[in-house]
Amino acid sequence: MVIVGTAIIILGYIVLNKYSNLLVIWAFILFSFEIDQDKFLRYDLFVRLSVILTAVLMNVLGVTGDSSVTFVGERLVYSFGFRQKNIFGMYLMSAIIEYLILSRKKQSHNFFIGLGATLAVYWLSDSFGATITLFMFTFLSVFINKHTKEIMFGGVVLFPTLSIGSFIISVMLDVNSRLFLMLNSLFTGRPYLLRIIYNEYSKNTVFGQQLPILSENDTAYFTNRHQLYADNQYMYDIMAYGWIGLTLHFFLYITAVIKASYKKNLKILVWIIVMCIYGIVEKKILTIELIAPLMLAFAIENQDFDEKV
Repeated sequence: MVIVGTAIIILGYIVLNKYSNLLVIWAFILFSFEIDQDKFLRYDLFVRLSVILTAVLMNVLGVTGDSSVTFVGERLVYSFGFRQKNIFGMYLMSAIIEYLILSRKKQSHNFFIGLGATLAVYWLSDSFGATITLFMFTFLSVFINKHTKEIMFGGVVLFPTLSIGSFIISVMLDVNSRLFLMLNSLFTGRPYLLRIIYNEYSKNTVFGQQLPILSENDTAYFTNRHQLYADNQYMYDIMAYGWIGLTLHFFLYITAVIKASYKKNLKILVWIIVMCIYGIVEKKILTIELIAPLMLAFAIENQDFDEKV
């Protein structure tokens, strides 16, 4: 009854605000009870690898035209057929995490595989978010068996901490302060871009609003970009879905953390937590490409896991 009631509230909120894309995402997550975890991961991994290999091959052969190219120091980083390098890094990161979960009984090997894969993702895509997320997954996976309660508690407080922190940095800090300039540089101009979007377009922070296509006219000297991207899941939630939407997202996240922890599905627990970290620099957590950990958390109702080795 609780799930049905929650689903009705969410449905009403989404319908009233015309968020049809969000309706699809929540439906996928809330009604994933019958999914078999390993079978789902094997299929999903196959699909991800197929997408990556197809995109790279077609790009190398010149079928899809030129890649997005970024200078990193003295070397070039290509997007290999994806819209930009961070998307390429996201697909690599997701595929590697799924492989590490499927081979979870080989803990000692997985640590070194994870570290090697982290370096490979960094070198191939130069994606800050994907690199940090994959490293954190590899690192936390080593300690999750002996420190489950501590990591779960950290996961519980992580979402509100990152949400409030993102809002304070992007909206409230003085743009000329040393702290803001340091953080803005660390996150490659994201905080200032988020401030522009919030001040110019976010008029309803309770229920949110449809954000318009952003123009090139608002580019600032704080960044080298020529377009505005709301690359922070928490600020995007506030602007697009309002504080109510952010609260619903938190409820979904905390429920998934508790479910995965209660059923001792520890690798899924770690995956959910590190994706929360990924949300600092990307806004794709609630997209079809990245909702797998949340779906699997809701799918473990009738499955038993014992991942201790």
